[in-house]
Amino acid sequence: MTHRPTRSLFTATLLVVLSACASTRTTVISIQDIDCVSCSASVVKELQPVPGVKKVTFNRQTAEFSVIHDADAITPEALVAKAAEVGWPVVLGGGQGRYAPQHVFPKDADVRWVSRGERVELASLAVPGRVTVVDFGAAWCRPCRKADKALGGWLAEMGDLSVRKIDILDWDSDVAQQHLTDVKQLPYFVVYGKDSKEVGRLDGFTEAGLRTLVDQAAGTSP
Repeated sequence: MTHRPTRSLFTATLLVVLSACASTRTTVISIQDIDCVSCSASVVKELQPVPGVKKVTFNRQTAEFSVIHDADAITPEALVAKAAEVGWPVVLGGGQGRYAPQHVFPKDADVRWVSRGERVELASLAVPGRVTVVDFGAAWCRPCRKADKALGGWLAEMGDLSVRKIDILDWDSDVAQQHLTDVKQLPYFVVYGKDSKEVGRLDGFTEAGLRTLVDQAAGTSP
């Protein structure tokens, strides 16, 4: 026979549950000046084994960690101190995360941001009479920074090169869902010739691979 729990037993159980919930809190830690999303893994690895820490997650768009922990076991200040041991600047609280500054292109270069997560029609980005590189990237993508440096040099060298940049923000953004469903890595390039016809695409960055497409596009007739 199953007996109905007494009121006193129910009350005691409820108090235990409420007490456990009361001691659990979420602390947000912002990380600053990192140049890749994978850099966050070292902080997660540092925080996850700390006594009292239940779960650590990273938001790559905002560069913030959410740490669910036992407030009686470890303080937010102690969590920040532990995260700082990795070597990156960290700050208690949200809204302060940031990535390292992006590459600065030559002032007179034809470089334009055409999307920050919004849908865009690629063919409309080709500049007539010029080589056009459509560059999909994100602030958390380290290879994207290397690509920007290479493109910056080519822009200074070539008078007929245009770059149209797309910040996907994240893989579930509108523009990523529109164009990158079969793409496995960033940056991703679509290159158009002077005749505004597509020359080729490149998944991931190699300087030789992208330069080959750019040189092929430069050989097309306007």
